[in-house]
Amino acid sequence: MFNVDALKDDLKTQLDPRQYQIATTRTATGYRRVKGPAGSGKSLALAARAAMLACENKRVLVCTYNITLYNYLRDLVERFIPQEVSQQITLTNFHAWCKDVCESAEYMQAYSDLWVDYPKEAIWDYRMAELVSELYESPDTLNLPTYHAILLDEGHDCHVDWWKTLRKAIVNGGEALFVCDKTQDIYGTAKAWTDKTMEGLECGFTGRWMELSESYRLPARMIPVLEDLLKRFPCSGEVNIPPHKAVEQTDMFDKFRWVQVSQGTSVEDTCIEEIERLYSDPDIPTVHFLSGKRIGIPVVRGLKQRGRHVLDTHSKYWRESRHKKVNLYPGCAEICATTVHSFKGWETPHLVVHVESIQSDTDRALFYTALSRLNRHPKGSALTVVSSCPELEPFGREHFSDFDPPLLDTFDFNMAADAIPF
Repeated sequence: MFNVDALKDDLKTQLDPRQYQIATTRTATGYRRVKGPAGSGKSLALAARAAMLACENKRVLVCTYNITLYNYLRDLVERFIPQEVSQQITLTNFHAWCKDVCESAEYMQAYSDLWVDYPKEAIWDYRMAELVSELYESPDTLNLPTYHAILLDEGHDCHVDWWKTLRKAIVNGGEALFVCDKTQDIYGTAKAWTDKTMEGLECGFTGRWMELSESYRLPARMIPVLEDLLKRFPCSGEVNIPPHKAVEQTDMFDKFRWVQVSQGTSVEDTCIEEIERLYSDPDIPTVHFLSGKRIGIPVVRGLKQRGRHVLDTHSKYWRESRHKKVNLYPGCAEICATTVHSFKGWETPHLVVHVESIQSDTDRALFYTALSRLNRHPKGSALTVVSSCPELEPFGREHFSDFDPPLLDTFDFNMAADAIPF
C-alpha cells in the first residue's frame, strides 16, 4: 500500500493543523462531527481522512446526498493517493448506495417492488432506507457490504434515519465522520440535526463539535457581503459565517457585477449575455452558471445555438437529469450550467448566478449557498448576479460596484436639459 508516513508528510503541506488532526487521528469512540462555514476545508479534510484510511488498507465509504458531489470528492481524494489505492474507497450518494446494497444481497425484487407500492417521494424520503435497514437487521441476509469507516459529507442534507441506516454498515470498532454547514440548509433537513438528536437517537455522536472556522476558499471581499445578506434576509436556522480577513493583492482583481433585470426584459437573454461576457475573457477557461431549470433550460439551448460547449444537468425528465448529474465533474466543459442543489460542495472562481426570489428560508439558503461557491483565484475571481428579484436591488447596489443599470445622475441630467436651446 501507499506509504502512510509519506502521506502524512504530504498532508502537513496541504492542510491546516485542525484539518490535519481530522485527517490523521480518530476519537476514542471513533465518531467525530465537524462543522464550519463555506470554504473552510471540510470536504478537503474528509477526503484526506479517506485517503489515510485507504492507505491503512481499510474499507471506506464516502457518502453524500448530492449525486454530483462524489465526482468532486474523488478528485480531492486522488490529490493525496494513487488511483489504485483509492480503490479501497467507495464514493457514492445515499440512494445509489441503497440500491447497491439490495443488489449485493440479491434483494432487487424487493427494491423494484418499492416503485410499485409507494409514491416516489416516500421511497426517497424513508422507504428505501427502511428496506436497507431491515436487510442489515436480518440474520439471514448475505453479502451485505461493511466498512471500517463511513464518512458523510454535507451531512446537513441527510435525514437522520438515513444515517442510522448507514451506521449499520460500520464494523465493530469502526469510525464515522459527519461534516456539515447548517447555513446551507436548502432542503430543510439541517434543523433535525440537534445535539439531542445526534446523541440520543442511535446516531452515535457524543461530545463537542470540532469546528473549522477560517474560510480558505472565499475571496476576502465576499465575507462581509454574505454576512450582510443574512442580516437583511435572515434564515431561521443556524448561521455560520467565516471571520473577516484582510484583503490580499490577488483580491484586488476580483470582479463583482450585478445585473438587475427590469420588467419586460428577457431574463434568459440577459443570462446568456452575462455568461458570454465572462467567457470572452481569455483568462477564464470555464464559466459555471447556477439557476433553476425553468431559466436554465432555455439558457442552455441559447448557448448551444451560439456554438458553445455546454454541459448541463437541466431536463424536464427526472431520469435524464439524473444521468446528466452523474457526468458532472471538474473541468467537464467550457460552460457548466446546473442548479445550486447540484453544485453544493463545489467551488469555482468564475460564476454567474440567477436569483428570482428571497422570500422563504429555502430561497435565502439557496442564494447564500450559490454566492459561497465562489473561490479565490490568483488572477482574481469573477462573480455576476443576474437578479429578477426587486427586493434584492438595494443589496446589490450597495455591495456590487459594477451595477447595471446604474442610477441616473439627476443633477447632471437637469444641467444638460437646461443647456438645450428651444
